[in-house]
Amino acid sequence: MNGQEVGRTMVTREISDIEFIQTLRGFNKPEFQGLELERTANELYYPSYLSFESALSRYGILSQIPYTLTFATNRRSKKILLRDREVEYRQLKKEYFFGYKLEKGLYIAEPEKAVLDQLYMISKGKALSDISEWSLIGLKKGKLFQYSKYFPKTVQISAKKLTPTFGKHIATIDSEVHFN
Repeated sequence: MNGQEVGRTMVTREISDIEFIQTLRGFNKPEFQGLELERTANELYYPSYLSFESALSRYGILSQIPYTLTFATNRRSKKILLRDREVEYRQLKKEYFFGYKLEKGLYIAEPEKAVLDQLYMISKGKALSDISEWSLIGLKKGKLFQYSKYFPKTVQISAKKLTPTFGKHIATIDSEVHFN
C-alpha cells in the first residue's frame, strides 16, 4: 500500500459499544459536513439508507433536526462517531428493507417509508417520537398503506391512526396551523 492509499485508509477502533472512526486524512476538513457526511456514513456501512428521525426531519415531518444521523440497514445495528457526529445504523429485517431511492449520491427512504420505519422502531421500543407533532402534509396515503402491508399488524394499525392527520395540520412549537 503506497502513501496515498494509506492516507485514504480509515482506522476503526471499538470503544464502549460505539465504534469511533478516525481518519488519517480527508474527513477533518471543514467542508466535510452536511450531505457529504451523510453520503460517507451511507457508504461506510452498506447496505443502508437514511431513514428514521434523519429522513423525517429532512422531509419536514419532524420540526427538529436530530443530532444523530439515523440509517436503516439489514446488517447488525451499530453506532459510530464520524467527524464528531454520531451515526446510528438500525437493523431492519430484510423484508422491511425497501422503499428508498438514490438522491444526489445518498440512499434515502421515501417519506412514507421513513414514517413506517420509525413506527416500527417505536413498536419495538427502540425509538421515541411524539407522533402528534408530525406534519404529514404531502405524504401519499395510498403508498403509506401499500408499504405498511409488509410490516407487522402493530405498525399497520399505527399507520391507520395517522390517517386523520394527513394534510390537516402542522404542529409547531407555539401553535397549530390548520388547513382546509
